[in-house]
Amino acid sequence: MGVKITEVAAKGSADGTELVPVSDSSNPKSVTTENIKDYVVDSIEAIAASGSIDGTDKLYSLQGGVMKPEFVSVIAQHVIDQVWAKVAEPAPDSADIIALKDGGATEKTLTLELLAEYVRATIEGSILNLSANVTDSTTPADADKLLLTVGSTGKYITYANLTTAIYSAFNDYVIALTPVTAGAGADMMYVIQGGVEKSILLSDLLAYMGGANPVNGPATTTVDALLQWADTVGTAKDGPTVGTSIGAAGSDSVLATTKAVRDAIGITVVDDLTDIGAAIVDADTIIVDDGGAGTARKSVVTRLVTYLLTKMTADTLAANTDISTNNATTLLHGLLKKLSGTATQFMDGTGAWDTPVLDELAAPSDIVTLNASSLAHGLLPKLSGVSTEFLDGSGAFSTPSSDFYDTLWVPAGAMTPSVTDGADPETKEYGTNDMTHDALLFDGAAQNESAEFNIVMPEIWNLGTVKAKMYWSAPTSASANDWVRMSLAGGAFSNSDALDAVLGTAQNIDDQAITIDDLHISAASSAITIGGTPALGDMIHFKLTRDYDYACDGVAMAEDLRFIGILIQFRKTEVAVTW
Repeated sequence: MGVKITEVAAKGSADGTELVPVSDSSNPKSVTTENIKDYVVDSIEAIAASGSIDGTDKLYSLQGGVMKPEFVSVIAQHVIDQVWAKVAEPAPDSADIIALKDGGATEKTLTLELLAEYVRATIEGSILNLSANVTDSTTPADADKLLLTVGSTGKYITYANLTTAIYSAFNDYVIALTPVTAGAGADMMYVIQGGVEKSILLSDLLAYMGGANPVNGPATTTVDALLQWADTVGTAKDGPTVGTSIGAAGSDSVLATTKAVRDAIGITVVDDLTDIGAAIVDADTIIVDDGGAGTARKSVVTRLVTYLLTKMTADTLAANTDISTNNATTLLHGLLKKLSGTATQFMDGTGAWDTPVLDELAAPSDIVTLNASSLAHGLLPKLSGVSTEFLDGSGAFSTPSSDFYDTLWVPAGAMTPSVTDGADPETKEYGTNDMTHDALLFDGAAQNESAEFNIVMPEIWNLGTVKAKMYWSAPTSASANDWVRMSLAGGAFSNSDALDAVLGTAQNIDDQAITIDDLHISAASSAITIGGTPALGDMIHFKLTRDYDYACDGVAMAEDLRFIGILIQFRKTEVAVTW
C-alpha cells in the first residue's frame, strides 16, 4: 500500500525535475513539473485572441504574491494615473520626445521640434492662407481685429489702431520725401477717380485747370500791386497799387484803403463818432459838397441858418423877413414862432381866430336844426334810427354786419373727465418760478380719452358754427415734431330736453410738438356745427377727445398730452335783449 500524499512533507521549491504522478487511461505514469509548465503555457497561448476588449474584461495579476483578477478599466486608469503623475518638464526643448500613433495604428515617438514645424506649416497652409476664406465685402469696423507679430510674440491689433498707425506712418513718409522744386509735365500725383485710386500727370492736371491758356504770372512783381488780366489771354499783369493815401485827382494808379479815404476827407464814419451831447452852436462845422461837383468843403452851421431864412423869405414868407414877428396875421407863413389867438380860440378855415361851436357843416351857425336829417353833420346829439339799427359810414341807419366775432376761454380746471375713458386731472407746478397750472392729461399710449364741459353762450351769439384753438404742452419725455390730434363736438340743450343726446359732428384740432414744456397754441379747427336746434340761453355741452395714435405724416406723440384750456370763437349779431 502506497504512502498518502498528505503524509508527504511539502517541498519549498521546484526545479522542473520533480515528478508528478498522472494516469494515462488505465496506466499510471509520471511527468516532471517542467512538462506541466510547458503544457500550461502552450494551452494558454493556444487560446484564440479576443477581437475587442472593454473595461469589464479581466486580467490576472499577483497582488502581494496572490493571483487576483483585475478589470481592464482599472488597469487602464492606473496606467493613465502613472503617466500624469510624472514630473512636469519645466523647460521643454526641441529634442524632447512625446508618444503618438502614426496613422492611428503604429506607436511612435515625436520630437517637439518636428511637432512645432508641423503646427507652423499647418497654420501657414490653412489659417494664414486666405484663398479659401469667404470674402467679406463690408467695411471693417473699428473694433475688428487682425493678427500680427510683435518681435516674436503673436498678438492682435484693432482695425482702428491699424488705420491710425498707417496714417501716422504715411504722414511721416510724405514729410520725409524730397520736395520737388520744379515740377515737370511727366510728374505724377495721386488721385481718386470715381472711388478708384489712380495717378495723374501734371500736364493732364494743367490741361484740366487751364487748357491751352493757363494763367501766366505777372511780368513784374511790384509790392502791394493788385493782379489784373493782360491783353494776352490767360496772362496776368500788375494792376493798381494798394495805397494808404489818395493819389492825384483822376489818377488810376493807386487803390486807396478805407483809412486813406477817411484821412483824405478829414472825417470818420458817422457811426464811429461820439454824440455831441449838447445843443448845436454857431461854431459847429458841417460838410457840404461844393456845387454838387464832388468837392468836399466844410461850413459853420450859421451859413445853413442864413440859407434857410433866405429861402423861407423868398419862397414862403414873402415880405416877412423877421421870423420873430411871424404869426397868424398872414396866410403866407411857414414856421409860426408864436400865435396871437386866445386860449379859447382856434384858427378857422379863413385864417382868422374864432370860437368853435357845435353845428352842421352844411349850414353854419344854425345849431337848432342839428340832427341826423342831414349828411353834413359834425356831432349829432340824437339819432332817429330804431334800437336795432346803427349809423353806417354813409350817414344812413342799417342793421350791423354779422362779421363781428368774440371768444370764450374755458380752462382745463372747468372741465370734467369723462366717466368712460376719461382724462386724468393734474395740478402741474413748474419748479423754477413755482408756476402752477390746472391741467388734464390725455393718454398717448393705449386709448382715446375725453373730457366734457357745459357753457351758456353770450346772448350776442348768432347761433351759428364756432371754432376752437387748444392750449397745451408736451411733457419732458416727448420728442419735438411729434403729432397730436384733439377733436371737439358740441350740442345744444333747451328747457325740458333730455340730457343724453347725440352731439354734433366733431372737428379735429391738430398740432405738432415744438419745444418741450413750452406753451403750444394750435391752429383753429374747422367750423363746428352745434348739434340740436340752438337757441339763446341754451346750455351747450362740449366733448373734447384725443385721438391717441394720430401721427399725421410723422410720428404720434406716445406720451400724455398736458391740456391747459381751449379758446372758442363765435360770431355775434346784435346787443343782448333784456330779460
